[in-house]
Amino acid sequence: MRIGILGGSFDPPHVVHLIIALHAQRQLKLDKLYLIPAAIPPHRRPKTVSSPGHRLGMTRLLVRGIPGMNVLDLEIRRGGRSYTVDTLRAMRRRHPRASMFFLVGSDNYRLLNTWKDPDIIRQLAVITVYPRGGIRPVTRKLDKRDRILRGGPHVMSSTEIRRLAAASKSIEGLVTRGVERYIHRNCVYAAQRPRGTAR
Repeated sequence: MRIGILGGSFDPPHVVHLIIALHAQRQLKLDKLYLIPAAIPPHRRPKTVSSPGHRLGMTRLLVRGIPGMNVLDLEIRRGGRSYTVDTLRAMRRRHPRASMFFLVGSDNYRLLNTWKDPDIIRQLAVITVYPRGGIRPVTRKLDKRDRILRGGPHVMSSTEIRRLAAASKSIEGLVTRGVERYIHRNCVYAAQRPRGTAR
């Protein structure tokens, strides 16, 4: 079995997340691809992250009805800061014989050696780098054990989507229709609206 893992804040999950997941599914010939929202991303202050329940709900809507794609609440149930190595260990226990591919953006790949236990991460899964933030993976700087996902580079800012949603501006085309409806119906980013701004 071939399994892909795409983690992140998913705050909110947007169309580029979906494009990356579809590219990975096809290029890596994955049997299953799991999207795993972080409980508390190590790089963000807890107060700046939307509730785990909202992020989990939106991520499920993002991939609903797509064969082979699933959302796991593994990190949310574990609580605390979400470290990749802990998640990969848990996934390896679930799928001891599977070939695992961990998807990481080219912007974060450059920082991989500063993560918790990077060597163990590489033992547990094949690091697969996708273009992100306008940064293309540089093949000569790639670890020989890692690989590149073709496509992109993909540029989309979750921060900008949150800002637009908080200001009651259109986010059509940036997120799927189901996610857009969820954001508006549940006022997910209303708390981030600048003071004095009318609804």
